[in-house]
Amino acid sequence: MSTGRLAKKTGLYFIGNLSSKIVSAAILPIYAFFVLPNDLGAFDNAQVWANIFATVCFMAIWEAILKFFIAEENKEKLEKRISTVLFFIVCAITATIVISLIIGYFYNIQYLGVTVCMLISIGMAQMWQYFARALHENTTYVKASITGTLTNFSMLLILVCVLRLGLIGLSISYIMGQVIIVILIEYKVKIIKRFNYKRIDLGELKSMLIYSVPLVLNITSLWLLNGFGRIIIVNKLGAEANGLYTFALKFGSLVSIIGSVIGMAMCEEAILKINDPDISEFFSDVNTRLFRLFLSICILMAPAITVFYYIIGGTEYFSSLKLAMLFLLNAVFLVMSTNIGTVFNATNKTKLTFTTTVSGTAVMVIVSYLLIGRMGIAGVAIGQILGSFTMMICRWRYAKKLVNMKIKLNSILVLFIIYIIDFVISVNIGVILNFVLFALCCLAIFIVNKKDVIDILNVVKGKIKFLRK
Repeated sequence: MSTGRLAKKTGLYFIGNLSSKIVSAAILPIYAFFVLPNDLGAFDNAQVWANIFATVCFMAIWEAILKFFIAEENKEKLEKRISTVLFFIVCAITATIVISLIIGYFYNIQYLGVTVCMLISIGMAQMWQYFARALHENTTYVKASITGTLTNFSMLLILVCVLRLGLIGLSISYIMGQVIIVILIEYKVKIIKRFNYKRIDLGELKSMLIYSVPLVLNITSLWLLNGFGRIIIVNKLGAEANGLYTFALKFGSLVSIIGSVIGMAMCEEAILKINDPDISEFFSDVNTRLFRLFLSICILMAPAITVFYYIIGGTEYFSSLKLAMLFLLNAVFLVMSTNIGTVFNATNKTKLTFTTTVSGTAVMVIVSYLLIGRMGIAGVAIGQILGSFTMMICRWRYAKKLVNMKIKLNSILVLFIIYIIDFVISVNIGVILNFVLFALCCLAIFIVNKKDVIDILNVVKGKIKFLRK
C-alpha cells in the first residue's frame, strides 16, 4: 500500500497551495487601499472568464498529461507524447489568438486583450504544472507554485501600490506570476527541448482528447454547481443576501483547501495503482479514512466558528452563523466527491465525472428554486448541500462497480451524528461553554478515530527515533 507516498505528496502539495492562500489574504489590504472598485471588478471578471475559456481552448488536456505520462516507463513513448502535446499547445494558442482577433474586429468587447493574455498564461501554467507532476518532479511543482505566487505579490507592490497602474497593474502582476511558473518548470524539466516534430502522433492526440474533453464539460458543470446559488440569490434576494451567503461559504473553503491537495495526490496514486491487485483495498481504506478526517475537522470547527461569530457579533454577518455550519457539510461532500471521482480518471471513465456532476447540479438548481421563496438563503444552502451529496453518492455507486470500492460507514455515521449534535449545541450556547464543547469534541474524535490517532503517533515516534540516531 502506498499511503506513505500519498502522505508525502499531500504534504508537498499542501505547502504549495498554502503559500498561495496566505499571499491571497495579504493581497486583500492592497485591493482595499490601492485599487478602485471598477478596476477590481473588471479584473475579477476577466480572471473568471479566462479560467473558464482556458479549459475550453486547451480542452483540459493537462488532465490527459497526468493520465498518459505518470505511469509510462517507455521513454520513446513518453517523448512521443510530449512532442504531441506541445504540438497541440501551439495549435490551441494560435487558434485562440486568431479567434479573439476576429471577435475583436466585429465586436467591441471591453478588456478582451487582457482576458486573452490571462487565458493563455493560465493554460500554459496549468500545462507545465501537470508536466512536472506527471514526470514526478513534485518538488519542482511546489517551488514553481510558491515562486509564481510571490512574483504576483511583488509585482502588485510595485505596479499597483507604487506606480498606481490599477487594472493594468493587476493584470500584468497576475500574468507574470503564471509566466514565472512556466519558466521555472521549463528550466528544471526542459519540456520544450524534448520536442521533435517527427514524433508527433495524431493517434495519441486523439486518445488524449477523448480522455480530457469530457472533463471540459465537467469543469463547466462544477462552475454551475458552485456558482449558480449566487446567481439565484442575487436575482431573487439581492446583493446583500449574496454577501451573507458568500461570507458563510468561506468557512467551508477551509475544508476544501485541505481536500483539494489530497485530491491531487489521490489522482496520481490512483493512476499509478490502477492495475495493482490491492486497488480495491487502497480506495476503500483511503476514502474511509478521509471521510472520517473531514467530518472530524468539521466537528472541531463548529465551536471555533461560533466563537469567531461572537467576536463579530456587532456586524451584519452574525446572522449567517448557521449557514456557515451547513456549508461545512457541503465542503465535506464536495471533497469526497473529488476523491472518489479519481477512480474515473484512473479507469478512463471521465464521462462519468461529467454525468455525476450534472446530476448534482440538477438537484441543486431544482431544490434551490423550490425552497428560496420559503426559506430564503437557507433554501439555496440546502440545495447546494443536496446537490453535492447527490454527486458524491452517484460517484460512490459507480466507483463501487469499477473497483469494488467499499467505504466503512459505521464510524462515519457516528461522526455525522456527533457533528449534527455539535452544530445544534454550539450555536445555542455562549463562548465559554463552546470552549468546553471543543474539548469534549476532541475526546469524542479520539475515541472514534483511536486507531488512526495511534498510527499517526507511531509514525511520529519513528521519525523522532530516526532523527536522534
